[in-house]
Amino acid sequence: KVELMGEEVQVLDAVPLSPPVHTVVLLHGRHSTSESWLKTARELQSCGHRAIAIDIPGMRHCPPRERSSMVLSLLKSLNVSTKPVIVSVSTSGKHVQPVLDTDIIQGWISVSPTSPPAHPSTLPLLLV
Repeated sequence: KVELMGEEVQVLDAVPLSPPVHTVVLLHGRHSTSESWLKTARELQSCGHRAIAIDIPGMRHCPPRERSSMVLSLLKSLNVSTKPVIVSVSTSGKHVQPVLDTDIIQGWISVSPTSPPAHPSTLPLLLV
């Protein structure tokens, strides 16, 4: 668990044995938890990537919080020093949109988005 925006939240942090090739942040959808990413996180870890999944504040186990600072707070709390790729499912994409035009993330993969970005971003973006 880690403190995120004043609340303790469940975290799955799969760190490879050697320095990670990339860091991938996995955000679950509305009716699931960080545990839904367990198999994916282990696979990413076995390929040399650091995979981080959290229980998003406001979904299931955590109380609601402001979405605009959630990603920033998460990266600080977990000492993520490289720009991560973020994978979001469904409604969790709303937590990524506030940081699209910043230089803190490397890219965004949005699976079954409920609210695609309203404006083009300079980031690599994949909507699946």
